[in-house]
Amino acid sequence: MSINTEEPIHILLIGPPASAKTMFIKSMMMKLNNSYFTDGGNSTKAGMLEYIFDNKPKYLLIDEIDKMSTKDQTFLLNLMETGIVSETKHAKTRTEVLKTWVIASSNNILNIISPLKSRFFIIELEPYSYEQFCQITMRLLIKQHKVEEEIAKATAHMV
Repeated sequence: MSINTEEPIHILLIGPPASAKTMFIKSMMMKLNNSYFTDGGNSTKAGMLEYIFDNKPKYLLIDEIDKMSTKDQTFLLNLMETGIVSETKHAKTRTEVLKTWVIASSNNILNIISPLKSRFFIIELEPYSYEQFCQITMRLLIKQHKVEEEIAKATAHMV
């Protein structure tokens, strides 16, 4: 519903590891035109600003935003609140107004600065039960990897 609104609604998926947050964001990257996927642990303010100025993505998809440093998280505040992205450096000043939806994931909300958290609609994912994990693992192994059912079942239970 968020991606079909007139004005950006920013989404933050929070949940334990292996709750399919990354898979969800990657599938959005493949389906949404003019989207940019980045890994928060390997993203810097300078790199993201450069990409945003050059490409003006409509959707900014950030996996593991909690792994970004505090200073790298701060530049997202203006983008999310006002749509304004600006950079002021020696001999280089630029500003852009964009409508960009930010969709991010995080294992731990504690490492996200409070002002940034306040700009997200937060969706908390529950951890899988043991039975759910086994069902999902078996389905993936059988359908996507063509593993025999007995081997898939044994693998799911061993993992």
